[in-house]
Amino acid sequence: MDGILEQQTYPGLHNTQGAVGGDKAETDYYLRLRAAACAVAGVDGRADAEARKGVWIVQMVLNPAAQSMLRSRLGQAVRVRGRLLSSHTGHHHAPLLLEVVAVYPSTSFQ
Repeated sequence: MDGILEQQTYPGLHNTQGAVGGDKAETDYYLRLRAAACAVAGVDGRADAEARKGVWIVQMVLNPAAQSMLRSRLGQAVRVRGRLLSSHTGHHHAPLLLEVVAVYPSTSFQ
């Protein structure tokens, strides 16, 4: 998948910190796609995973080392390879997720 690497922050699940603590912000990496993506129902082997079409942004699933490495590529065009998943929890803020295996520079668009 080709796109621009972004970092976005969303409010966490409501009331998970109790009445006094408020909701914890969730900051993650996202790929704003060059072309819209589609996924068939059950793309990740889950029977409840819905089909998705016209998806322009994908939330990236990264380990801490990958997050650190990608920080310097924020705002840049990248090509990402990995396993596509359908969103399925309140912590997912895009309809599709990509469990990242590799990231490459991309010059396909700016």
